[in-house]
Amino acid sequence: MRLKQQENKTRALSYSHPQEYFPQLDIFRGLGALLVLIYHYFIFFFTQQSISASLLAMEPLDLSPPFYLGAVANFPINIGDLGVAFFFLISGFLIRSSLVRYVSLKLFLIHKLSRLWPTFAMCFSISLVFVWGFCQLSSRSFPYSYSHILSYFLWVRDLLNYPYIDGTIWTLEIQLKFYLLAAIVWYLNKDKFLEKMCILTITLSFVIGSAYMFVEGENLSYLYLIEVARKNLIYFTFILLGSCIYSFYKQEISSYKAVGLSLLLFITFLSPFFPMLGYAKINSFIIGYGMFSCLIFISNNKSFQGVLYKFIKAVAALSYPLYLGHVLPGYTIMYYSLQCNVSIYIGIVASLISVVIMAYAISHIESGVRYRDRRIHKSPPPVGPLILD
Repeated sequence: MRLKQQENKTRALSYSHPQEYFPQLDIFRGLGALLVLIYHYFIFFFTQQSISASLLAMEPLDLSPPFYLGAVANFPINIGDLGVAFFFLISGFLIRSSLVRYVSLKLFLIHKLSRLWPTFAMCFSISLVFVWGFCQLSSRSFPYSYSHILSYFLWVRDLLNYPYIDGTIWTLEIQLKFYLLAAIVWYLNKDKFLEKMCILTITLSFVIGSAYMFVEGENLSYLYLIEVARKNLIYFTFILLGSCIYSFYKQEISSYKAVGLSLLLFITFLSPFFPMLGYAKINSFIIGYGMFSCLIFISNNKSFQGVLYKFIKAVAALSYPLYLGHVLPGYTIMYYSLQCNVSIYIGIVASLISVVIMAYAISHIESGVRYRDRRIHKSPPPVGPLILD
């Protein structure tokens, strides 16, 4: 009885700071999911056919480029990277308000696990079913081993040096490690959290970047771990730009400090300690940062109206399962359409319909589970759609 009372008391404390809701973020959630979805189906599938085919262990196809591809190729930004930039900035923007809600590292990690893993597991499981079905219809062998699949479910794929099964897990892997690092820093000492995170990330970037330059080209078994650390740190610096925007927006730091920290992070992000990201990707991230900053401050947390906003908000409500679960189901449908001599554009439309239905169903199931959990534990409802917060 005492243990039950203590557990309920701990849960109540963990919700002592209700999560803030920022309607501006719905725009970036919805836009981010749409941009990544459009990029993977309408651009990446054609321009990166070798990578797309490798996800299903297939030989790349010689596809006729769509009429719009020439204009897109010369465009100075990459819409997929722009969508990813929005998701990273949202994660940085919300990390502090998420940490404040929980009295211990354990409760915070339990919250993250219970919020993110079930939806991920459903999306990935459905993706594997699509791949299995495609292999059966195409008389192909299933391309993934049990250990490979298990590494995905346990979120350790990159640490065990397995290749990708889909094309979206890399961002989730980075965000999860960022949450873990941020939580450790926060619960060790909450004072000057942002400053500590920035200094730690910049210092680690220098150390890991220097170590990589020193051992690059060597035949070392642990070299891939240094490469994983570099990849994570370069995006940590960008995620922290979202944290700077939040702290300045909430008037927790001065404009001088916000500009100073942001400049240091940008310099580190573009430094030679990291691999060159490419002209289009850098442009996309910078433009994404500018759009994010402008809307946060110009809108000033006001409500939005209109049909377009309602559509974007509806997409935002599905953004997490839509983002995680669109690649393999969509690509299997598109490849099977081509095998059946059906127009690739019909395959794309069928893919879009299928993944939206899947995302809606998963979101509905997840919402029902959360509602039941709130009734059991009498916790307040969360605000906004499920997303990496």
